[in-house]
Amino acid sequence: MKIDLSSLKVFCEEEIPRNERIRDSFQKNFRERKFHFLKALYEDEILKEMEKLKYVKSFKTMFHIGIGGSALPPLVIKRAFEDEIKKEFYLIENLDEWEIRRVLSEVDPKGLCLHVVSKSGNTVETVANFFYIYRWLIRKIGEKEAKKRVIITTDPEGGFLREIALKEGFPVLKIPGELTGRFSALSPVGLFPALFLGIKWRRIINGAREIYEILADRPPDENPVLKTAEFLFYQYNECKKDVFVFMPYSERFDAFSRWLVQLWSESLGKDGKGQTPLCGKGATDQHTILQLIIDGPPDKIVCFIKIKENGKFRVDGIGKLSPPEFMKGFSIAEIRDAEYYGTLNSIKNKKIPVIEIELECLNPEMLGRLFIFFSSIVSLFGEGLGINPFDQPAVEESKKLAREYLKGKKSLAF
Repeated sequence: MKIDLSSLKVFCEEEIPRNERIRDSFQKNFRERKFHFLKALYEDEILKEMEKLKYVKSFKTMFHIGIGGSALPPLVIKRAFEDEIKKEFYLIENLDEWEIRRVLSEVDPKGLCLHVVSKSGNTVETVANFFYIYRWLIRKIGEKEAKKRVIITTDPEGGFLREIALKEGFPVLKIPGELTGRFSALSPVGLFPALFLGIKWRRIINGAREIYEILADRPPDENPVLKTAEFLFYQYNECKKDVFVFMPYSERFDAFSRWLVQLWSESLGKDGKGQTPLCGKGATDQHTILQLIIDGPPDKIVCFIKIKENGKFRVDGIGKLSPPEFMKGFSIAEIRDAEYYGTLNSIKNKKIPVIEIELECLNPEMLGRLFIFFSSIVSLFGEGLGINPFDQPAVEESKKLAREYLKGKKSLAF
């Protein structure tokens, strides 16, 4: 299967069986915009509220304090356009004192703002990191000044962080309705840091709206979202392809791969079902996981992404030194493309199913398209499996047990 996300055309080498459950969901949930992440695309009032806080652009550094779906979207955006960014951006996601100490030692608190993100408002890691860092900031610049540096993005109805924000007077940005973290990239979760970083975030939204509006009208058998979801379901259900390998040929997709792992894992891993995501990076991971893909268990489907690029960095001789003749005169990008086609065809030769996605470029509009494309196909795939792709009930027990552990430890201390 080959998809051109620029022209939004899909090319299938073989017939993909229809899946009526997926097609029904496509009609009722995709076309009628009932998926929460599609509704959120048109929450213009929330985006206007975000613009009122553009004073954050006066700061040099942002700490984005969040975890999981509340952390990865801005990292995806930052990594995709890193060469255009002049600001400092730190993601504070894990409970790691070594990392916090390192980060605090690097920044000037006078130029720092804090963006604290949690859909529930109660996320343990986020609340703990915020309290420690905010206290540190108060010690450095005083409480009056520190209060001006905090923005909370959370549920509009309740939660601990919202209570704190109302009490302290921190500005609050809303995460719309029932939108869950891993689907929240095109809300203030991802877009407010983009605003701070100077990235043209409205172009991201415009690209997302454009792909949705085109595909909502596209006939089912010519629709890349629907056909990809049906292809994935068929390969999983009938061909037992339980592992989804995501292998972009660009460093700019590093963080996108992390986001996709969460999207696939939390959306599909339910009721004994699910497709395990495995992320690689071309050409680097031709030297790590390619052996397993080609010669390991026949349980994989591979998704490639390639950006069309005219290379400028030529591999030429240096005085009397000369590179091997087969690569001489080619650009780094051309050599990478040769590696891409070699890897792609070696996998195809083993009859391993492949999805090829080609992009004319990676600009803000295209990133918006990618967020909607993958969010839509995983939602439809989940509907085909007969599960709810928008919850994550299994992770709640670990949170409950962690709280009980802390309560028990505190009672023992006294």
